Amino acid sequence: MILKLLKKNNPISIFWEWFVKNESYINKDFESNKETILDEISDKLKEIDENLTFEISHDKPGMNRELIISADGIADSFENVINLSIKFLEHPYL
Repeated sequence: MILKLLKKNNPISIFWEWFVKNESYINKDFESNKETILDEISDKLKEIDENLTFEISHDKPGMNRELIISADGIADSFENVINLSIKFLEHPYL
């Protein structure tokens, strides 16, 4: 699985590229477009793993919202959550 992470066109890399490109929109417009934004993130995560769930933290003054990704207790999906975390930490724009 680690070799897949190194490829630029794997679903996890594609997710983070999309997220970085849309991060300011997500933070700025979350309250006014909550349903659309949640659907977009859900769709992108489902391309990686149908079992992934997520939540977005409440707005805190001076801070971006936090995206929390979970395997929802499904052991088969733990590896994808771990790999999402690894790729996030490696991302040059984060």
